[in-house]
Order: sequence, then structure tokens, then C-alpha cells
Amino acid sequence: AAMFCLMTLPLALPAILGLVFLAGIASAPFSAARAALLPDVVSAPRYPAAVTLTGVTSDATVLVASVVAGALVAIVGAPVTLVLNAVTFIVSAALVRRVRSAAPANRDPVGRRLRHAAAFLCATPLLRRAVLLGTVPAASAAAVEALVVVYADGHAAAAGGFAAVLPAATMAVAPLLPADGANERLLRASAVLGFAGAAVTLACFLTLPAGSAIGALGFAGAGVLFAVLMPANTVVGRVLPGGLRASSFGLLMGVYMAGQAAGAIGGGLLAERFGVRAACAAAMLPALVATAACWRPRDARRAAVGVPAVSMSPVEPDAAAPRASVGYARGA
Repeated sequence: AAMFCLMTLPLALPAILGLVFLAGIASAPFSAARAALLPDVVSAPRYPAAVTLTGVTSDATVLVASVVAGALVAIVGAPVTLVLNAVTFIVSAALVRRVRSAAPANRDPVGRRLRHAAAFLCATPLLRRAVLLGTVPAASAAAVEALVVVYADGHAAAAGGFAAVLPAATMAVAPLLPADGANERLLRASAVLGFAGAAVTLACFLTLPAGSAIGALGFAGAGVLFAVLMPANTVVGRVLPGGLRASSFGLLMGVYMAGQAAGAIGGGLLAERFGVRAACAAAMLPALVATAACWRPRDARRAAVGVPAVSMSPVEPDAAAPRASVGYARGA
């Protein structure tokens, strides 16, 4: 809130960008704290729906906030809009302050907690696949998202429409994803969805003719990749011990945001060298490789013929077991 209030002062552009950077840094710990608190405010039977709702709400906020912010800037000006934005952070902090966590306090040094969290997240192939699915497809999508304005070629209305397509696509496919079930089923759903979204985007920007409709379809495919986070993160959250919840979430949010930042930078560099359409198509290659590697169709065939697949999860929860939630990170 303080960073946004300071932006109302007559500052040079580098100073404003620095304040934006500092404000953005707070996103990772906020997302981690929100995810760590969710198990304390949502009952176990409602957990799967709560995880999906968190993601859908985040994308709906992006859509609504863009429209509201533009209207406010036009009506009352940018300084007042920034102050109102700061007020929303204060209200949010007051509401979060009222929540009390039931998780046991972990008083180990921060470095030790992060090492334990990293070791836990890399403990089994199942968890490594879940983290990979949460990181690589979203990074590929961020590379495409960063090129929306360039693709629109200076047309503000087109840029706004293309930008809105990504969260709209995420919201549209989120209800189609399984919110519960075996860990392998959730990861397969994430992998299949991500592969399909990346393939659509690749086809739109590589083989189909340029145009607004094709561009919108390509950006929609990239938006689908952000939805891959939801079931993948649910798998991770199911086995998180209470003492590692906050540090694991914090580490995950940092990895997700770093991956998406790297994707955005890489997308820009590719666009300068090869053009926007080629860059958007090339950005889908990591997502295709990661989702194909995590698909595990062999496990699906074994399950179909009644052969039990080997569980690679430290804990395979039953339907009534409490689950830890994972925050939705879009890099913000």
C-alpha cells in the first residue's frame, strides 16, 4: 500500500519503476501466506472447490480490475486511482489479520526451513512432476502474454482484447479440470490440458495465417496453460506437513514467479530476433516437452486394465483426509 501511495508523488520514471518492482516483490509472500491460511478457513470436503475457486477468482480479478482501473483513471485521474488501490491492500491486510492459523509454528532458521522444503518438494517423482507442471507451462504462457501488445501492433483495443483472452481462457477451462481424485489422475489431467493448450498456440502462430481471430485463439491456448497450475498444485498440497507449509508455499511461489519472469524475458528476446509469431510458437516448445514428459500414459493404461500403478506419493490421501491448499501464482 505504501509503494502505491508513493507513486502519486512527482517522481522520475526510474523511481516509479523501482516502486512497482518493490510492490511486486510482496506478491510472492502474500500468495504463500494466503495458501498456507486456506486450510484453516476451509473444511476438508470443500477443499478441491476452494483451490479451483482461488484460481478462477484471481483471473476474474485481472479482467475486472483492468476495466475498473481504466474507468477510474479516466474519471478521477491516476493519482486518486493509485490511492484507492492502496486502500484495497489495507482492507485486505485487515481481513487477513483476523485469521488465526492452526498449523504448528516452525521456529527453525529460515535457511533450514527452505532447505527442508526444497528437499520435500524433490522427494519423489510424483512431486517433481507436479512442480515441473506448475512451472514450465506457466513460464511458456508468460512468454506469450508478454508479447500481447507487440502482436497488437499499437492498436490499444486489440491489445486489451488479446490480454483479456488469456485469463478468460483460464477461467473457462478451470471447471473442466478434476478437482479431486488420485494424484496420478490429477497430474494426467494437467499434462493433457497443458499439451493441448500449447499445441493450439503453436499451430496458431506457426502454421495458420496471421489475423485477429487466429491471434485470439493462440492467446487463449496460452491462457489454458495457466490452468495447469490448479490440479498440479493440489497434488503438492495434499502431502505438505503443517510445519513446512509456509516455507514450501513460499519456495513454490518464488519458483513459479521466477519461471514466468524468465519466460517473459525470453519471449521478448525471441521476438526481437525472429518476430512475434515465431517467438510465440517457440515459447510453446518447453511446455510441450514438459507436459509430454509428465503425461505418463503408461500409468493410465495400467489403471484401465486393472493393474495398480505404483504410488509415488509420500501420502495418498483418502477422500476424507484434510488437504493443504496451494496458492495460485500467475507470477503476480
